[in-house]
Amino acid sequence: FAQYAYDLYLYALKKEFFLDNGELSRFTFKNIAFIGIKKLNAYKSVEQFIEVYKNKIRIEYRDNAVQFIKAALFFSKKEYKKAVVILQQIEFEDILWNLDAKSMLLKMYFEEKEYEAMLSLAKSYSLFLHRQKNIGIYQSRYKKVISYVLKLYKHTGSSKNKIKLLETNLLKEKELPEKDWFLEQVQKL
Repeated sequence: FAQYAYDLYLYALKKEFFLDNGELSRFTFKNIAFIGIKKLNAYKSVEQFIEVYKNKIRIEYRDNAVQFIKAALFFSKKEYKKAVVILQQIEFEDILWNLDAKSMLLKMYFEEKEYEAMLSLAKSYSLFLHRQKNIGIYQSRYKKVISYVLKLYKHTGSSKNKIKLLETNLLKEKELPEKDWFLEQVQKL
């Protein structure tokens, strides 16, 4: 269904159904790009989508939206150096995008074995989440992201039994963003 949804979105955009006074919502922009990136791995198509539609986003949100999507694209392509440059330079105005950005950084640091940076970010990210009072369920979801990245780190070099137990716990999780990434990392331990 992801391909169908993606094609439908692009068709509707060509027909200008998603434009309000000639502008595209930054959230619709993100939704379309994320289907292409995360569900289809349609990287070239998403790159073209960004170029074609970036100027349709309201000017005050444009840079944040475009940079966030580019960072997500680089992350998915495992072009971590490019993603890190973006994520370390921009504080995203949207709180959920900010949380996603910090999560991407944590994951990249883990994959690149930049453990000192990962541990430092995990600590500051936890404090940041603790200070956020109006994000509801997202607070517990992102706390789980931090917790499981740290568990992956602690299980590096562990016995197969401990790794299997971690995998079992991951599979039971209902509210863990990007659970597939965590399961992929468990397989690499």
